[in-house]
Amino acid sequence: MSDKEMTLEIDSPENGPRYLTRFIGQDGEVLAAVAGLTPSYRFTGSEIYVRASIIGSNDKRAWSQPVFRDKRDVE
Repeated sequence: MSDKEMTLEIDSPENGPRYLTRFIGQDGEVLAAVAGLTPSYRFTGSEIYVRASIIGSNDKRAWSQPVFRDKRDVE
């Protein structure tokens, strides 16, 4: 994670499921969809927050906590 982008590393065994990560913004807007184990999203500067929704080909799902662009913490 940096001030310029949000990058994830998905831990998966060799020949494990495939993953699609959707980077979600305000009001559920899909900002980007990236396949693979190291998806990243480059901030444009207009986002209030960004979170990631990860979907595996095995139908398992995960969400990240939101990253607020004003650097506030989420509890």
